[in-house]
Amino acid sequence: ARASVKIADRVITCPEFASAKTVALYAATEGEIDVRAVFEAGVAAGKCCVFPRCLEGNQLEFSQIEQWDELVPGRYGIYEPPKSRLPTSLSKISLALVPGLAFDLHGGRLGRGGGYYDRTFIKPSSLKPKLMGVAHSVQVFDVIPVWEPERRVDLLVNEATLIDYARITHSMPI
Repeated sequence: ARASVKIADRVITCPEFASAKTVALYAATEGEIDVRAVFEAGVAAGKCCVFPRCLEGNQLEFSQIEQWDELVPGRYGIYEPPKSRLPTSLSKISLALVPGLAFDLHGGRLGRGGGYYDRTFIKPSSLKPKLMGVAHSVQVFDVIPVWEPERRVDLLVNEATLIDYARITHSMPI
């Protein structure tokens, strides 16, 4: 819980969050960082906050919610927007927070094996959102196996640091 608070503070104060009009979030499952505080800050700042809904073919679509308790159990028991919420175009998402089992120092991400985020965000687009990996520091390794066509994260945040892979020499430790 303390790590989630530190991580949420890092996300909320980073320039990518400040400039984002639409932020993609997720409802944490066991072992994932709780980003509800980021959602609350986004709503308070007037941002469009969207959450994933699992589709056939291991794809995600994102829909806006305005209150956390609008989320309902979906596929695999993961909380998601109700089907009545219309999808938001991926091109409108500026920043997407993504969970993972492990991340590496090169932007590699190991998910839960379904490839949902990879398939969703690998599509060719000049308007790809920045992907921000969200993890505990113990989930960050020097190198993890990454298979193409996985999309690497652009940023990684944990309780100890925020890494911008475009400026790898510019990490901000506590």
